[in-house]
Amino acid sequence: MKIELQSLPYKEDALKPAISERTVHIHYHGHHQSYVEKLNKELEKTRPGGNSEMNSVSASESLEEIILQSVGHVYNLAAQIWNHSFYWECLSPYEGSPVSDTLSRAIDNEMGGMELFHRQFIETASSTFGSGWTWLVKDENGSLQIINTHDGDNPLSNNLHPLLAIDMWEHAFYLDYQTQDTEYLSRIWKQIRWEFVSQNYETPFSDRLQTNAGKNLVRMVG
Repeated sequence: MKIELQSLPYKEDALKPAISERTVHIHYHGHHQSYVEKLNKELEKTRPGGNSEMNSVSASESLEEIILQSVGHVYNLAAQIWNHSFYWECLSPYEGSPVSDTLSRAIDNEMGGMELFHRQFIETASSTFGSGWTWLVKDENGSLQIINTHDGDNPLSNNLHPLLAIDMWEHAFYLDYQTQDTEYLSRIWKQIRWEFVSQNYETPFSDRLQTNAGKNLVRMVG
């Protein structure tokens, strides 16, 4: 198996002015692509004759299975690939994406409405210490939660269904906003593709992954 770099769902300049073309280019080709290349090197070690001391992951497993079954360096690489693929899909070149009625009702009932939810999400994200991600997830009981994960941790590891992810690593915003992460959050909030988030609420994202010709192409449906 070889993990392929997911194509961006829009052009690199499509998120301006919230995120510059330069930031998207470096983020995608410099960071996201690097995780893919490094993980594929690790997977080569699991082939016959390879050095598999670091993990027991089979080279035939899916990216999600690697996340759930591995630890350490391999887990971090796989999780970061998944996180970035998901993050790109959460964003849209267009502002004003609509929230579905189903998700809107859930936010009203559990989060006190969109305005309060927005404020809670921004506060949670801006409280990130060091590098990490901020997520809207659905737990095993179907309840909504806003959580932070550190470094490359992925909610799938805790049996949570991701609905929305915002990258809080500095490479996601530093060139455009320097240390003003709250400004980054305020601007990027307008670019969220709520149709995608709503789909994830109604059907778990992991159930909507496509596998293309057995290559575990990390490509989101929607």
